[in-house]
Amino acid sequence: MLDDAAWADAHPDIQRAFEAIARLSQGDAANVFKATRRSDGKVGALKFLTSGAFAHAASRTRLARQVDTLRAVAARSRVPVRLIDAVVGGPAPYLFFEHLEGSTVDVTVASSPRRVAEVGLAVADALTALHEAGHVFRAVEPAHVMITDGGVRLVGFGNASSEDARVTGRGIRVGSIAYAPREQLRGDRPAPSWDVYGLGALLTAMCVADEPWRGKHLADVLTAPASARPFPDEASRRIPIGLRELLAAATSGDPTARPALPSFVAGLEGWARTI
Repeated sequence: MLDDAAWADAHPDIQRAFEAIARLSQGDAANVFKATRRSDGKVGALKFLTSGAFAHAASRTRLARQVDTLRAVAARSRVPVRLIDAVVGGPAPYLFFEHLEGSTVDVTVASSPRRVAEVGLAVADALTALHEAGHVFRAVEPAHVMITDGGVRLVGFGNASSEDARVTGRGIRVGSIAYAPREQLRGDRPAPSWDVYGLGALLTAMCVADEPWRGKHLADVLTAPASARPFPDEASRRIPIGLRELLAAATSGDPTARPALPSFVAGLEGWARTI
């Protein structure tokens, strides 16, 4: 048996149903383990609430909404991670996903145009499915996009039902906050334009090998004029010319100036045909 304090925190019903192989992630609200389902030997990624989070009804509701979201998009797109099984009621709720082998998007080095197009079109496909089902992903970022042998996959669907902002005392956390539009950081009502911004920021980061708002604090971003850009001009000049204008529009500080997702996809497809 795996000797892990986070696994020891799992409800006994979960421990009886699954055998933990390795811890994949640990958080205040939930833990994720690579695990084997004892009933059939199926290996997957098992997510369960921590004992502290289980005490809060909001955490259990969020888990149930994640299931609803994944089931709503499963028939529309193959890009989202696949949910194998879920129990959301009772004393031992859990989600059991396919386990994806691969790596998350690396924005520390510039990606090739073909990779940028591949990631952009795949993530856009998943976002289109989400929007058609009435959801907003809210957290397009490198950590939630995986490159696998089977193609690009989108993970992190717990964020699709969460309005929580994640900020550190030292400034913007590299990840969701860095890739979020300012209206999301202010706590405005979620809108599909948030995901257009996030995808635009992700593809820009892949092109220029840098994170948005590098060196800035949350207060700097929130008080900046709408014309302020998440990437410096000298970095943006490294974006391929045919893509530069589209990504600039997608990451506009004015949500009404961003293209709708179908228009963004059409522009991305047009550029991809030229490379």
